[in-house]
Amino acid sequence: MADDKTRMLGLPDLKQALYSLTPKLKAKAVGIALRAGGKPVQAAIKARTPVLRTTTYSGASAIKRGVRKPGTVRDAIRIRTSSRDKDAGNVGVFINVVPAKGAKFKSVPIRILGVTARVKGKKLVRGSQRGAKSPNDPYYWRWVNFGSKRQQGAHMLEAGAASAFGDAVDKIGASLGPAIQKFNTPGAQP
Repeated sequence: MADDKTRMLGLPDLKQALYSLTPKLKAKAVGIALRAGGKPVQAAIKARTPVLRTTTYSGASAIKRGVRKPGTVRDAIRIRTSSRDKDAGNVGVFINVVPAKGAKFKSVPIRILGVTARVKGKKLVRGSQRGAKSPNDPYYWRWVNFGSKRQQGAHMLEAGAASAFGDAVDKIGASLGPAIQKFNTPGAQP
């Protein structure tokens, strides 16, 4: 495990190997390394996330009352690719709580005066799983993490990231070299 004074040996060689890749392969190799580094952080955050006790309600009455399923927040903690970094031409990942799936619509053909057109948003394919009455929506994670007027926050995101920082750096360093080697072979595809 790395400590606060982490030293990476062979950094010039690693940089040279990384710059020898095409931009697409370079982004892929760095993305693989960052995801590997995110796994210990994700595990540490999940270990610190409080889980609700089992509810006394069950079935349809629990859904009507808006009762949470135990482990909803913990199960929604994921490693995601940062689209903001991607748009800026960089590679980045972040770990956060993924919201429940929203409603999904499908475009359907409509025929008007002999002309067929596809109109988006006319046919509901899947209803929304979001909202206070859905037991699958972890929307309340902010109150669990940061707290409210009535409760202390668990601060699971900050504490988990701080405790697993050294492991994350080790994993990034250990996986970046093999990822570069994998893509540095002739004929490697992104």
